[in-house]
Amino acid sequence: MSIGPARTARAVRAIAVFAFGGIVALAALFGAFPSPAAAAPAGTAGAMADRPSGASAAPAAPSAGTAASSVPAAPSAGAATPSAAAAAPAAVPLRFVLAEKAQAYLGVPYRFGATYDRDGSGAFDCSAFVQRAYADVGIAIPRTTAKQAAFGRPVAKSQLLIGDLVFFTTRKDRKMNHVGLYIGRGRFIHASPAGGRGVQISSLTSGYWKDAFLYARRIDAVFRAQAQR
Repeated sequence: MSIGPARTARAVRAIAVFAFGGIVALAALFGAFPSPAAAAPAGTAGAMADRPSGASAAPAAPSAGTAASSVPAAPSAGAATPSAAAAAPAAVPLRFVLAEKAQAYLGVPYRFGATYDRDGSGAFDCSAFVQRAYADVGIAIPRTTAKQAAFGRPVAKSQLLIGDLVFFTTRKDRKMNHVGLYIGRGRFIHASPAGGRGVQISSLTSGYWKDAFLYARRIDAVFRAQAQR
């Protein structure tokens, strides 16, 4: 039986295809052609294999030299920095410091003529207490009530400010014989035998001391100065 030219051509093509397929298989077996996984871009094959279906690809790791440092970056040359003024202690009126220091003596006993540590008594009389309070902020004033009244300048009761000296009388003849230090809100601090409390805070606007009040004096030095906190 004879084979026609067309059938012969088809047979040749089939043999050629079969032979080429065998060659490709052998080449893949011996590594001549890269596998699909090897042909994929570096880093994508594993990601695709590990990623659940429908999940988006994990973000790529930073390249060498671009990883973020855990150390904060230093401020640039023009960056704002705290000023020296902000770091420095705030200045306050010295009279506020005066009132604060005076209150540290609350409860120190009263004794006429006593000067606390200068005579070793551990007690004050009224003018020695006021003198000591001023000395604690670096201002020297006279020792006695009469000299303290002459040392300061007059100020109206309605114009009192913290740090002013306030003078009283406890005598029937109304002569001045007592002094205290105004600390604001209608109060003053003084050394007194009243109630056996020694250095104490009393009201200038009510009670006994309201009626005993005579006048006030201002020591200008304490109003001109500032103190560091």
